[in-house]
Amino acid sequence: MGVVTENKKTVPDSFDPSPVAHEPPDGLKLLEGARPEVLRAHRGLMRVLGQSLPPVTKQLILVALATAEESPSTLRRHVTRALAAGAHSDQIIDAVTLALPLAGLARVSRALRSVAEFVDRPLEEIESEAQSNNTDEY
Repeated sequence: MGVVTENKKTVPDSFDPSPVAHEPPDGLKLLEGARPEVLRAHRGLMRVLGQSLPPVTKQLILVALATAEESPSTLRRHVTRALAAGAHSDQIIDAVTLALPLAGLARVSRALRSVAEFVDRPLEEIESEAQSNNTDEY
């Protein structure tokens, strides 16, 4: 069940990052099978975008974008990568809250609830998860 917003849009009750991040969503599986060249081109583009940024900065920007987009699997992937790249939990929280003007308080709150799972985990566990999620290298 979801919550209906003012503009009659249904959003999930919780921002659950539980889908395994290295398992692509069904749409990506279809794209990978039907048009693998499109997916390869997208991954190549993402490697080129932001190439002058330090990896931790790029990942923090992508955390903010995933928050605004309310994409649980993308948020999970980029939080783990940001932490593995050396981001601190305060930086993750700041990246999520930077999305506030665009995303609104409800989305930011749901994202922070998901981020809380990551901020106190051992670095080795985060790095291991980041490595296993590294199917698309952006």
